[in-house]
Amino acid sequence: TAFKEPTAYEQHGTDSWGFQGNPDLTAEHSQTVEVGYRNTWLDTVVYRTEITDLLTYQSNTYVNAPGTSVIQGADLRLTHTVDDVTITNGLSLVRAKDSSGKQLLRRPEWQNTLAIGYAIDSTQQLSAEWNYYGSHQDINSTTWATETQSSVSTVDLGYELYHKQKRFYATIGNVFDQQYERPNGYAQQGRNFELGVKLEF
Repeated sequence: TAFKEPTAYEQHGTDSWGFQGNPDLTAEHSQTVEVGYRNTWLDTVVYRTEITDLLTYQSNTYVNAPGTSVIQGADLRLTHTVDDVTITNGLSLVRAKDSSGKQLLRRPEWQNTLAIGYAIDSTQQLSAEWNYYGSHQDINSTTWATETQSSVSTVDLGYELYHKQKRFYATIGNVFDQQYERPNGYAQQGRNFELGVKLEF
């Protein structure tokens, strides 16, 4: 079981585009049941969540949606190693709808992450990762209309070196410089680079 309190902005915020907070909002409550199984190469779970008093955007404010909203889905993660190569694939299926059957915002039906790691030796590793984020409903940040956002795929590359309890790493994120917003109106990073070190003690 869980609950989510409305934010101060949802209750009392205002802006110059007509938004007006709703001080009468109450917390949303949820109940989740899930069943899973895990071993060395498989990790899977199926679940169902029922939400009452869902906090949702409607007519320039937030309201508690009537009825019961339902989120149900499954996660599947497979891992396979051949010699120095490890392949991991994580797949997520989500069906998220409010009490009227309308798809909930920012919850894509499909997401997938495929990661490949190559151990050069006991201290060095190369990695590549493909991330897929499926099409979903969102609110247009300019018109405030609910619309479908296209799916997005990004690729990341990385290198890691472990030496004397220090883990040095370098990554190239969003290799193909995919331009996208998540949520709508909030641009995410294009191609980016990161260098770092982690200390282990």
